Amino acid sequence: MQTNRQNFRLILWIGIIFFPVFFILDCFIYADHKWALFSIRAAIVMFLSVMLVVVNRVRDKVAVGLINVSFVIAAFSISFMCYITGEGARSPYYAGLFLIIIAISALINMAPGHYLYVISFILGQHFLLISLAPFDLRGILSNIFFLGSFCAIGILLHSYNYRILNEIKKLRGFLPICAKCKKIRDDKGYWNQIERYIQERSDAVFSHGLCPDCAQEYFNEIEAMESQQPGSRKDHDKD
Repeated sequence: MQTNRQNFRLILWIGIIFFPVFFILDCFIYADHKWALFSIRAAIVMFLSVMLVVVNRVRDKVAVGLINVSFVIAAFSISFMCYITGEGARSPYYAGLFLIIIAISALINMAPGHYLYVISFILGQHFLLISLAPFDLRGILSNIFFLGSFCAIGILLHSYNYRILNEIKKLRGFLPICAKCKKIRDDKGYWNQIERYIQERSDAVFSHGLCPDCAQEYFNEIEAMESQQPGSRKDHDKD
């Protein structure tokens, strides 16, 4: 969860910096709506600033909820700007949803179920708002195609990152290991050799050898076995 908080703070800082900067484009592209767009940008920057302070002071479960809600609200502000301009699906602002999807997929390690909920809310509110703008079938279809394709890529990316990060977390945390044979118990309750367990979860390759202590113990056992066999060298020495 600590990594999620750090990545979320990074995303918040990026939003706080770049949301106001793009007001310059509003003045040139949508001069008639620039103050309405400015009010939306100001409100979202204030919201992100509050989240930057709050997210470090709450418990993990609350922080997860705040992270999810923040992404949905940020996406809503972008979709609302598309509605304000009156261009709906043809507005270039909807491309900002791509950045939000990238941020969630690559930087936030949330459960797959939560991820699908957030993506569904983002897409649902977006298409609900742009449906209220002047109808443009071609723009809506292209919007659905690009956003849908991007979400599919995001789902695959998030699934891969989630699996890898959780495997790393398991390797960093406590592992149930047998005190005698050193086998490790996996999540399904099966006991595996430590080499097999690590190889299945990383790119590590094992090469076996003997440390000095084990080598000495091994050779002592060999000598003891040879001395117990009839006709051993020690028996000849006694004769």
